[in-house]
Amino acid sequence: MARIRERDKKLFPLQTIASVVELFKNHLVNQDEPDLILLSLVLGAIEHSITDRRPCKNGAKDADRSNIEFPPLKLSTIDALYQKFETHILSNVSPIEKAREETTIEFLRKVSDVVWNSLLRSYQKEKAHMQTLFSYVTASKLDAYGVSYGVSAACQLLKRNDVRLALSEDHSWIVFGKSLDKSLEVTWHGKGTDDRRGQTADQGVQERNWRYQNSYALKCTRPMEVASLICAIDVHLSATTDSLELRNLQQALLWLLYDMGHLEKYPSALSTLADLQELKSTNSSLTPVKLYQKAIECNRKFYDNHYVYPYTFLGNHYYRRKIYKEALQCWSEAADVIRKYNYSREDESIYNIFLEISNSLLPDIVKYFSTGIVASRDSLLCDPECYAYILQFYDGVCQWEEDSDTPVLHITWANKVCFSLSKFDSDTRGRVHLDENCKEDDKENNDEKPLNIQEVVKQYSEFGETSPKIDEIARNCGEALLNKEFLDEGHGEPFTNNNGSLGSYPTKLNIEPRLTLRSTKMKNISSLLTATRFNTSAIELQLTAQSQVTLKHSAPARGYPRAKRQRRN
Repeated sequence: MARIRERDKKLFPLQTIASVVELFKNHLVNQDEPDLILLSLVLGAIEHSITDRRPCKNGAKDADRSNIEFPPLKLSTIDALYQKFETHILSNVSPIEKAREETTIEFLRKVSDVVWNSLLRSYQKEKAHMQTLFSYVTASKLDAYGVSYGVSAACQLLKRNDVRLALSEDHSWIVFGKSLDKSLEVTWHGKGTDDRRGQTADQGVQERNWRYQNSYALKCTRPMEVASLICAIDVHLSATTDSLELRNLQQALLWLLYDMGHLEKYPSALSTLADLQELKSTNSSLTPVKLYQKAIECNRKFYDNHYVYPYTFLGNHYYRRKIYKEALQCWSEAADVIRKYNYSREDESIYNIFLEISNSLLPDIVKYFSTGIVASRDSLLCDPECYAYILQFYDGVCQWEEDSDTPVLHITWANKVCFSLSKFDSDTRGRVHLDENCKEDDKENNDEKPLNIQEVVKQYSEFGETSPKIDEIARNCGEALLNKEFLDEGHGEPFTNNNGSLGSYPTKLNIEPRLTLRSTKMKNISSLLTATRFNTSAIELQLTAQSQVTLKHSAPARGYPRAKRQRRN
């Protein structure tokens, strides 16, 4: 029998979400470390049983989701899989290596090779449902994250307590040592077959690569490794269909870790939980927006604002709810983060997110307000703050491109930039003051944040007058209903009309926001951006100028030593 504890055995066969949650709770509330092997095998087996074939019965109502059943998972099945993984690792690591007191990079390379060399060479590495040890043991397949998790789990089996999983927003590796200050690449990244296995992660940090978060990657505790395993659950049955059982299981397990405080330093897990809450709320006191905001606070407090996804998650949430101004602000703040990095061709996932915002979401918002459905005084196209948010977004993208070997802004980008910006009238564009003089490391953020009701009552204008939001509340409190979403979360419109639709408050047309431009491209066209006549041809020409890509190569950037990179063929 494998090393499965007696209190865990009593929970088998696992057939409901409640029983799986209880198993995970057993591993998190006791002093012993959670068993990374067991928990990964369990989640992988459940995911396989649900996605490989639909369960025979699922009659539980959504209100009683803890009792939703899936095919029973027997102890004998998990025990056999556990023994197979255990035997494979222990038989391929020599007693001499296992007896070493200190974890060395040579030891980790050996363990990494044991996991790596047993993988099939002819499979699609990023195919769905290959992130758990179940896939490794049964099919000799793992995705990039699964390899890193497998190495960490193998080290736990070998009683190496100074080895942990390190996670960025799009990559994973191993950190080790008493202070977890040493690193080792153990997997590949992206679609390519090239990998940096056996090397440290230092080169990626020196290159200011987004995949390495400028040394602000998440260094997991054991419970955070469990959280990463839960976040990695693939709920998709197909490209268009999700599994209700897996989604509910993921949500229940994330709430378990949230309540125990293990997500406090994990912004991606908080954002994932917020997404699940948006689909189906199970906690009335923590709305999706509050969870998204917790992820942003976590990012700022623990990681010096080096994570992009908390802002894009919240921005996309606002977009889906048609809260467009706040969406623009979140996307501009996401671009403020990405400017800290150098773009490379391996940044496909984050590139596609910014591409979608620029070429799809922003034009959709502009088209919506261009139709005349919304009165001009309420239109975002008459709001200089919104214009400033869009400029800040593109300024960040342009600075991401600087010092990079590959350009970001091609002609399609430039066309969409001009389309979105040109829809703002000359008066609105002229109210934005663009400052081109700033120090390289200065981060100015003069953009106004969404206000909640407590902040509204304290807000005064420059001349001591009350906020327009307060004036609107005073004028209409007897004629319209207060919007609960505005009171609870501080975004949206203050009132709903008598028919239940959202009302509006007057756009603050007298506001003249100030924005500091820091990218060379945006500085070069600053006068065109606020000119009476919008010169599309000149702006497109400047934005697609590839000469800007290789600026500043002669000096270190933002305090990080620069390593010259090879141009890929």
